[in-house]
Parts: sequence; structure tokens; C-alpha cells
Amino acid sequence: MFINYQQAKRAVNHFYTKWQSFLHEKRYSAHGTRVKYMFYKEHKSNILLVSFPACAPNTAKYNYMRTLLPFKCNKLFLLDDFGENHQGCYFVEDSVEKSVTDLLNAKIAWCEQSLCGGQKSQLKVIFIGSSKGGYSALNFSFLIPNVHVVIGAPQYYLGSYLDKPSTHCNLRFIVKEVTEDKKERLNIRLKNRIKGSETMPNKVYFHYSNVEHTYQEHVKDMIADLKERGVQIVEDVHTYPDHGGLKDFYPPFLVKTINKIINE
Repeated sequence: MFINYQQAKRAVNHFYTKWQSFLHEKRYSAHGTRVKYMFYKEHKSNILLVSFPACAPNTAKYNYMRTLLPFKCNKLFLLDDFGENHQGCYFVEDSVEKSVTDLLNAKIAWCEQSLCGGQKSQLKVIFIGSSKGGYSALNFSFLIPNVHVVIGAPQYYLGSYLDKPSTHCNLRFIVKEVTEDKKERLNIRLKNRIKGSETMPNKVYFHYSNVEHTYQEHVKDMIADLKERGVQIVEDVHTYPDHGGLKDFYPPFLVKTINKIINE
């Protein structure tokens, strides 16, 4: 069977991530739930990269582990395996969101303490993620102060997006009982946070294709709301035809942008 370069690369990424999970995966328990994660420490580094996971067919997985391997800094990889199908809740279910917030604050505090004198101003925190992970990264950037965000083509209106047979169990996990009112509240959940939170990200680096369906259905309105709030945005616009193009176009944008933030 012929295997092309991209297939081989994805296979290597898969096995590397599985092996790292076996060696390093931990659980953080709080608020009646638990969150799986991997944390790589780099003492005295002033960078913390936080990777929020995207959806994966039939499973949950950590994202961008090999992509971020060249960066010698603190790294936190999160796993979103909630729901009956273990494909996640975007970390927005109430107890899960609280637990992830506590975990993020704990790891940020550790990184600050590892710096000489524990100086908060020296630490650069970068949230990353594509698709589902992009929603999560942006959501938590309005809860955790002083972060940079590098995202690719996230969903925005989760109530409508998850209301289909393949993801209906994920919707139920988040809202408990699916009603039109709860779906609409979930649709505008992040919109309200963007408009009303006292915390804002330092800057949002936003990758997307303006011809794939996610742009018209989600990204266009998200960008408009961010700009209306006064959030600084750097847009990286492409024209690949479907959402799956993220896997080829987002990683190089991610690496380039992280290097830019680190060297600022």
C-alpha cells in the first residue's frame, strides 16, 4: 500500500503522542471532575505554551506535541475526553471549566516561581488550538489574564453546531437537558464572555480560510465581536476549500507566530 508523506507524518505524530501519554499523562481533580493533561517543565523559561485539543474521529487526543517539540519551554497539553463518545465538551461544562481554570492558574504560578524572583511580568503565556481547541483557547483567554492566543478556524455557535446525531451526546453533557433555550444560551456563551469579561487577551493571532464553511457559519461573527470589543487581532487568511485544510496550514502558522511572540 502506498503511503504518502502526510500520512506517514500523521502516523509518526500519533505514535509519538501515544507514547508520551503513557509516560507523562496526569490527572487533575477538582470541582467533582478530573482533567487529563501533560506538563513539561523547563526551569527558568519565561514561556508557557498551552495546547487545547481539537476533535479527533472516535477518540480524544492531545494536539501539536511534535509541532511544539522544537520549543524548549514550559508546555501544558490538555485532553478533552468528556462525553459518552469521549470527543469532548470544549471545556465549557461548568465543573470542567472551573477545573481547567484552576489547573491553568496552578501551572502559570509554577512557571512564575521557576523564574528568578518569581516575576509575573517576565512570563509569556501562549494559548493555542485549532477548531474545537481554538474555541477553548479563546474562551480561557477571557478568564486568564495576560495571554497571547494563536488559533485556527474555531466554531462559535456551539448549541447549533453540536445539535446533530454524531455530537448530540456532547451537547447533552454540556447542557444536561437539551432545550431550545439552553442551545441558544450555549450559542451566545462565548459571545457574552467576549463582550462582558474584564479580562482580555493581549493579542489574538487568527488563522482561517475564508472559503470553507466555518468562516461564514462561525469565524466571521467571532472576528467582528472581537474587534468590537477592542481585542487586537492579526489575521492569517487562506483559501483552502474545507475545514480539513487546517491540518496542513495551521501548524506552520503556529510555529511562525510562536517564534514571533517569543522574540518580541
